[in-house]
Amino acid sequence: IIEGFEDGSFRPDDTTTRAEVTTILLRYANVEGKKADQYKALNELREVGTTGTNVTSLTPYLYTKNLSGNRPTFSSILDNPITLKNNSGSIKVHHLIIVDSEGDQGSGVYAPMFVDKVPKVFVGQYLVYSDISITSNMEKTDLNTLGNGMPSALISFYRVVGSKVKSYGLNTIPEKNAFNYLVKGEEKRVWVESSIDKNPARSISYSLKVDNGDVVGIGFKK
Repeated sequence: IIEGFEDGSFRPDDTTTRAEVTTILLRYANVEGKKADQYKALNELREVGTTGTNVTSLTPYLYTKNLSGNRPTFSSILDNPITLKNNSGSIKVHHLIIVDSEGDQGSGVYAPMFVDKVPKVFVGQYLVYSDISITSNMEKTDLNTLGNGMPSALISFYRVVGSKVKSYGLNTIPEKNAFNYLVKGEEKRVWVESSIDKNPARSISYSLKVDNGDVVGIGFKK
């Protein structure tokens, strides 16, 4: 109903013109009576607000059943420690944002926050931007070792690149002096980038297990 100005701002202190009020009323009349689930962007925002991710509102992925027959969501594992597979450190996942690689700049409500232009290597995949905290167990941190220890293909230890890092203030792994960025035992919160499969025919699934034993998984099969 209210989309803001060309630069993305809303300017609530400005005086509203008659033309703007008319536009708002016409848009309201157009959406009145429609259900919220008809608005994809709204569903993405709502899902991130309630579960920490937009995976089921943007993609065909569904949460997989656990042994009890339930389908735990990402909210059940957020902010909980996950020891890396090679014991080089640990992470906590705070958000997991999905962007569709469709189009030069991607699609989905969060695409403008992360993507300048979709790299060719990611065409045909979903881009995954993870907000994580990481703590190294190594005296001399090796980013490759940390990356190799990541608990799932959902999360790779690659820095987010492009102009959006600066314009949106995204904290990511520095391009220079990265090996001095992490200190043993010191927690750092960063955004990292990875990708997941977009082809339902492959029936691929992904999961994350936190140290307390809770597991959440997503897959194409019901």
